[in-house]
Amino acid sequence: MALLVACGGGGGGGTDAGSSSTNSSSSTNSSSSTNTNSNTSSGTGGETISPAIKFALTGQVEGLFNTGLSVNDGLGNLLNVAGGSLQFAFNNGAAYLETGTAYDLKITAQPSGQVCAITHGTGVASANMMAIKINCATVGLTTASLSDSQLQWGVQTPIKITMKTETGLPVSGALTCQTTDAEALLVAPDCSWAKAMRLGTYKISVLSAAGNAANASVRHIPQRHALQASSQSENTFKALNSDGQTWFWGSGDMGQLAQFGADNALLTSDSARPLQGKLAAQTLMSGIVSVSSGTSSASSLALTDAGEVLSWGGNGMTLGRNIGNQATPGKVGNTNTGALLKNIVQVQVGDRNAAALSHDGMVWAWGLADYAGQGITGSGKVNPGLVMVGTNTPLSGVVQISAGHNFALALTASGQVYMWGDNQNLKLPNPDTTVSPKLVWATRVMDASNLQPLKNIVSVAAAYAHALALTSDGQVMAWGNNQYGQLGRGYTSFGLTALGAEMVKAPWGQIGNLNNIKAISAGQHHSLALTQTGQVLSWGGELATSPQWGAGSKAENRRYLPGLVVDLNDAAPLSNVLAISATPANSYALTHGGEVLSWGYNYSGVLGNGLFYTAFAESNVPKKVLSAVGTGSLNVGDLSQFKNPHQRYR
Repeated sequence: MALLVACGGGGGGGTDAGSSSTNSSSSTNSSSSTNTNSNTSSGTGGETISPAIKFALTGQVEGLFNTGLSVNDGLGNLLNVAGGSLQFAFNNGAAYLETGTAYDLKITAQPSGQVCAITHGTGVASANMMAIKINCATVGLTTASLSDSQLQWGVQTPIKITMKTETGLPVSGALTCQTTDAEALLVAPDCSWAKAMRLGTYKISVLSAAGNAANASVRHIPQRHALQASSQSENTFKALNSDGQTWFWGSGDMGQLAQFGADNALLTSDSARPLQGKLAAQTLMSGIVSVSSGTSSASSLALTDAGEVLSWGGNGMTLGRNIGNQATPGKVGNTNTGALLKNIVQVQVGDRNAAALSHDGMVWAWGLADYAGQGITGSGKVNPGLVMVGTNTPLSGVVQISAGHNFALALTASGQVYMWGDNQNLKLPNPDTTVSPKLVWATRVMDASNLQPLKNIVSVAAAYAHALALTSDGQVMAWGNNQYGQLGRGYTSFGLTALGAEMVKAPWGQIGNLNNIKAISAGQHHSLALTQTGQVLSWGGELATSPQWGAGSKAENRRYLPGLVVDLNDAAPLSNVLAISATPANSYALTHGGEVLSWGYNYSGVLGNGLFYTAFAESNVPKKVLSAVGTGSLNVGDLSQFKNPHQRYR
């Protein structure tokens, strides 16, 4: 059936199909010409004023037999299209879109037993608006499936949809995809990509050029991460397999390794090689997508693929649940109401502070009241509650969180950064330039160069007393304590910045600022950056030869400016790195081969090299973390399951 032009200029122009779109007449009023509404009037001073030309938004419907089809114009106007309609018309067919108004038609509800798709549904109101068509087909025995039945939250992922007939034969030709819940799922009209915006199970409506229709089911889960982006744990490290199993090593004195004896008693011994995390003596953790370690007194956190949070160990301040079963991993929630945290996509723990990001962009925090960002003060423990920017105003639109030592950062979808908690070291100023020792509300981080809020940030990393932010053009900004050169400014100082974030300088021997960076991580007194070419830079530290730099035999002092980490043979720069992670005393890297490398101090065997701490066990050269059996190296599995290894969120 040929397309009928659906959008005409002028008041009342376009097809008059009525609010239910049951009138199939294609006639238009004479006022539909582009000259309609061109009358002028004289304003004050004799100025001629021309009223804006408006256009109707209508189109053709083909194959619609059942009821229930709803369409939104992208401007908040919803149209219910009656079964059997041959045309649709917003605003009863009357012109209402002023010249230049953008429209974006989306199907918000599919008709019963049918799948509909819109073509040419996006544009700008003008004299030459394109025709719009809705094609519908009845869902029969045809099936549709995705090459991967899971999408990870916040990642635009290439997809491949396969349609098969009731006899199992593939359906050829172009496919068109639609989603009825744009808040939860975005999908390309040509079915080339999809992006999960909410956790849960959703459907993609698929229509073939030949008229086959089917719904493809897809489950949305949080992002998988093999390494922690940053960690406040000096003596314990945690990694994750692509199949959802966990690997923990280092100190177990507060139950961080989640190991249990035959009687389910918590084991507190250390391990110099990876151990699989457990829920009980005979039950391994599974379905985990990311983990977070804090200081030795903080609880450990794990995020499940269902969006729930497990906590265990520590002294109870950041457990986020009933302390009675503190040793055994259990679900985080409000101990007063019993309500569990749900739909969580990121978790972070620092010292006496913990946070979780919900799929709707809101942040939950708990731990010491002073550091929870809930607008309250005190040394008591608080339940998970929303982080606020002011009274009755929660922080929203957040896409990433990072927990430092009693403070936390949040990155918004607009590229701005907020901070709350302990401010004694970071000295983030208030809007009036005064500095508060504690930030009880989430406060925007400022750019020291113009005293305006940071912008165009794609990733953040919180440390012990400093913080990093990665810009969209690959530069790194830093603020906080620079006593050990961790801000990468070319010098150390006991003075603490009270202005905001400044650019990290280029490596030794170069001028300008550090650039071409795709990932960042922050330790206690040192920082890491991953270059676009897969090399790793390090800077900052307490000593002139800090092993967490990975400088090998290089004589350069990394306390002031970034320098390249050496390879395993101390012969050339380390390369082929996919992800990085800094902890207070160590550094880690994930290679494109799936192996985990470590360097730095080796307290409690945290390098995972099979040795416990001695002066000879520390390493200033990267080494492979051993496998659980002590021979060969740890491998995290299928790297394609880690959709955002650089942990960039915009």
